[in-house]
Amino acid sequence: MGGGGGGGGGGPIQSIQMNDPKYTPDPLLGDRVHCVVYLINCCQISVLTEEMLNKYKNLRRRISNKEIPQVAILTHCDEACPEVEKNLTNIFWSKYISKMMNEVSHKLGIPLNCVFPVVNYSTQVETMTNMDVLMLSSFKHMINFAGDFIGENINSEIYICFCFYETCYNMTVAHSGILHMSLYYH
Repeated sequence: MGGGGGGGGGGPIQSIQMNDPKYTPDPLLGDRVHCVVYLINCCQISVLTEEMLNKYKNLRRRISNKEIPQVAILTHCDEACPEVEKNLTNIFWSKYISKMMNEVSHKLGIPLNCVFPVVNYSTQVETMTNMDVLMLSSFKHMINFAGDFIGENINSEIYICFCFYETCYNMTVAHSGILHMSLYYH
């Protein structure tokens, strides 16, 4: 699995073929994804099909072979757990959320310390500090994992790929924030 030159946007994600002119057999570290994030809806863990789990496992295996860090973000935790909906600070003490984090870890093969629960903005009009802290904390871990992966070999950009169901987002992150984001479907 080599790298494809240039950042595209909006096409299907497919393995690039060796005869493709954009194929790079040995991409530079700066041309590779530095962290992959699986976005999993906490309300839908139990309905993940074997087909979808096999897609995740296949993708994980290919990414693991490249030693790229992988994390899972467990979204909509407030909708899945009334205890968390009442008080967001209960997210780390909720037995149900803990069970869901363990299930995601087991089903995807991602270490438990790489599974982060968050709450999504859906009906809120104003920002909420507790929601922001959860999201920013998980984002900080993603950037740290990516930074550990690249070490001191690259200046300021980190490439993070977010995957959920049939969609992937590639995000370029710099010290000042998001530089570029592109959407792909697979």
